[in-house]
Amino acid sequence: MSVGISVSLIDGPLERPRISFPLEGATGVIVEFFGVVRGCERGRSIVALDYEAYRAMAQKELERIAEEVGDRGLCHELVLIHRIGRVPVGEPSLYLRVSAERRGTAFRIAEEVIRRLKTDVPIWKAAVDAEADPKAAETVRESGSSRFRAPS
Repeated sequence: MSVGISVSLIDGPLERPRISFPLEGATGVIVEFFGVVRGCERGRSIVALDYEAYRAMAQKELERIAEEVGDRGLCHELVLIHRIGRVPVGEPSLYLRVSAERRGTAFRIAEEVIRRLKTDVPIWKAAVDAEADPKAAETVRESGSSRFRAPS
């Protein structure tokens, strides 16, 4: 069985990719994960996270992780999207979808992908602290960055 793998780094708002039904016959579960920016980072109030990446290497590492996980034959589909740039509080910076035959398998794969993303992929984040930089906070508020939305 071939695994459908899609990995991307994006600069704008993250939109949930559409799921095309019917699924492959052996698929019994789809796990979706959104990593959302919290309003508190290391005990201080923030308004956003700024993500930077060494893009070429980050893309290559994300693809390698997805392919290694997919090559085990337990995953039917893996979609990973990571947002780069300023991500305001309450918006997603990461989307991961894993489909598999069984839920335990899908959850384990999702957990492994996220763990490896955090340890192996050259993506860095910096908190935008409203108290330390009120101008940065105002910029985030004025950006009008859209909330997460599903495709119509």
